Amino acid sequence: RDEREKQFEIVEEATKFFENRLGGDTLMYLKNRGLSETTIKEFRLGYAPDDWRSLLNHLVSRSFKEVDIERAGLVIKKESGGYYDRFRGRIIFPIFNNSGKVIAFGGRIFPEKFDMAKYINSPETPFYQKSKILYGLHKSKTEILRENFCVLVEGYMDFLSAYQSGTKNIIAVSGTALTEEQLKTLKRFCEKLIVSFDMDEAGEGATKRGVGLALKEGFDVKILKLPEKIKDPADAILEGKEIWAQALQNARHIVQFYIDSALKKFAIGSPELSREIQRSVLPAVSSLFSDLEQA
Repeated sequence: RDEREKQFEIVEEATKFFENRLGGDTLMYLKNRGLSETTIKEFRLGYAPDDWRSLLNHLVSRSFKEVDIERAGLVIKKESGGYYDRFRGRIIFPIFNNSGKVIAFGGRIFPEKFDMAKYINSPETPFYQKSKILYGLHKSKTEILRENFCVLVEGYMDFLSAYQSGTKNIIAVSGTALTEEQLKTLKRFCEKLIVSFDMDEAGEGATKRGVGLALKEGFDVKILKLPEKIKDPADAILEGKEIWAQALQNARHIVQFYIDSALKKFAIGSPELSREIQRSVLPAVSSLFSDLEQA
């Protein structure tokens, strides 16, 4: 218990450190992306200075030990000895457990640097397993339970924009494909999912794997398709809340979505369409939970 409390204290102190350094260009960036100060404060967004040891020095000054700070995933050990901050020059998105305690962080590079990953997450720790955590569930679980359906998005900004716009029954998978553990957690709150993942080729593959798992868990799954040239929910909401609302309303059942996709690509009666039906539609049908739905 002492070890657990110590880790929570370190992560909480880091959260405050990041919150206190959000301002100027970083705050303006978030506001330009459509986030209000209320949302920024509610989800405790922050900024990690572009220094090698600023967070480490702060935490050590608060009497935390370097080895414990490393265990919390906040610093990296150098081969030559010593430590340096994991998050540098990044907008920080705290990741919460279901009770609302911060357990990890996601960081978006700011300003842009083309030789560095756009997003990084905390490593796995005793309190943070990526495959189990759903970003935002601590805030949205009551509404998900009440509505009996959940909207799934991929990124922190997608979640925050949609939540702020009024879609409260929403979560983000943040940095991982949809997993069996996450679906088992969601199953306690709802039976229906609307999935809004990027539908480029890589995204479509990840979506299909996640959707297959969801169907096997007995979820009723619909796919949300955004208009052409709008890449994600955050951009859709920035362009107009009604675009997002319309996309939610027009979400198609997973099998219908694959049928529509196949018919857009190939002519009716063509061998290519038959192959596409076998490749994408039939596996979705066979994954459906009930024989009645399959029929």
